[in-house]
Amino acid sequence: MKNNWVVLTGISLICAGCVNSSAPKESMVRSASVVRVPRENQEIVRSVCAGLEASGAVRRGGLYLRDIEGETYLFRYLESHLAEASEWEKELAEWVEPLPEATRKGILFEPMECIFYERGVAGKAPRTEVERIAMQTGLKPEKEAHYRLLHDNPWPDVVAAISKADYRHFSIFLEEIGGNLYLFGWLEYVGSDMEADNAENKKDPTSIRWWKETDACQIAPEGSDAIWAGMDELLFSE
Repeated sequence: MKNNWVVLTGISLICAGCVNSSAPKESMVRSASVVRVPRENQEIVRSVCAGLEASGAVRRGGLYLRDIEGETYLFRYLESHLAEASEWEKELAEWVEPLPEATRKGILFEPMECIFYERGVAGKAPRTEVERIAMQTGLKPEKEAHYRLLHDNPWPDVVAAISKADYRHFSIFLEEIGGNLYLFGWLEYVGSDMEADNAENKKDPTSIRWWKETDACQIAPEGSDAIWAGMDELLFSE
């Protein structure tokens, strides 16, 4: 599997409910959560993550590092039969700090709200090596209601663009961190030429109109020249 954490700008980024009515029901749960990493512990967290393995309940999962507003956070994406079933916490607990809400709940990783899942070309065999994309952006608080409403019924042509561009398992999660709202996106590309597929998608008139709506709701991460910024993958376990 190949890690691709470049900024993703060429596909339709949409948000709706966690359950896609067109997708078959699955017992497996997709989830994301986040924890803070003290600056002095960054290198040891990288080292610990490199040696971790998935627990029996985890089908697939990854850990991703991202700096946000001067702080460092570790994001966890899981595909499991139990949303929070992971042995990773035992190894990381000494080196990371829970967010305030997680502290109140007595847990380590703060669960994020899933606001979109689209299976895309989930049943398609990869043409080459699978590329994973993990990304982060901000959400304007005054635009949250509009953003949610807009994506409760995403435009069919925009949804279709995800599959046309050879993406699958497109998930987006929302969480408040430090008083601000952030989105965490995760998906896989299974085509043979991401640059070409993204370039073709950028020509789509419906997608262009869609991005004007969604971009107005989002806040580009500091230091990024695009709405979504990539994240550093520390681990991915099949």
